[in-house]
Amino acid sequence: MDIVFLSIKTFISLLRPLIFSTGGVEIQNPYHTHSSFATLDDESIISEIETSQSLILANLNITPNLFAFPFGESSDAAQKIIETYFDAAFGQHSGAFSMNYRYYIPRYPLNE
Repeated sequence: MDIVFLSIKTFISLLRPLIFSTGGVEIQNPYHTHSSFATLDDESIISEIETSQSLILANLNITPNLFAFPFGESSDAAQKIIETYFDAAFGQHSGAFSMNYRYYIPRYPLNE
């Protein structure tokens, strides 16, 4: 198991009572290795998704239905693959939202 995932699991287990008792918080898929989906081949994208989904299910007993592209980077091929696993996906760009285009929704970073 990745040390990063282990740290996330430990963090979540410590905060689980607070997070789930207050409501309004969901854990979704943050992908596995943070590789850019704009440059990965189809097989690698599928592996990233299936690995992260199985780790989340095994450790947190949930199956995420939303996805955020690593660094907001995507490709048409990546978006097609994402459609088979998730209800929607987010890039990291500005723009209008349309229900007809659910697999590259604008997402705004909250940085200083």
